[in-house]
Amino acid sequence: MNMVENVDMLSKNLSQLRKYYRVSFKELVLFFGKTVRAVDIKRWESGELIPDSMQKKILAEIFDVTVDELCKEEIVYRRSLKYFFSGKLEWLRYEKGFTRLQLAMKVGCTGQAILTYEHGISFPSESMLKKIATVFEKEVSYFIPSFGGCEKT
Repeated sequence: MNMVENVDMLSKNLSQLRKYYRVSFKELVLFFGKTVRAVDIKRWESGELIPDSMQKKILAEIFDVTVDELCKEEIVYRRSLKYFFSGKLEWLRYEKGFTRLQLAMKVGCTGQAILTYEHGISFPSESMLKKIATVFEKEVSYFIPSFGGCEKT
């Protein structure tokens, strides 16, 4: 595979992984601190800009793939449902400015339960998932990856 094909696959795979896991540009930026902006990620996906080796390692960690897999034709979607959910929950809690205890009080559970959800240790029951979705004014489907594949946006 030559360099152009490698960049093309990286761009395509990054876009597919981000859409598959329903991660916004804004959410993805949080993993990079102040070193990456949403526009940089958009440019990675378009192939206009190539992430450096450290950024590729971070992307690989986020999406639970190897750096090599980011550039290959076949992507392996390994992330478990509870890990996907944990990232969404933590992001929303952070975005709304809730502590774990504040969120727990709103949904009727313990701060420890919220901690286990955010760390991917456990997954909430269906009724708890509905309560969490309601607090954040989201549909339950927001917290579930689209296992049917990547939809075009």
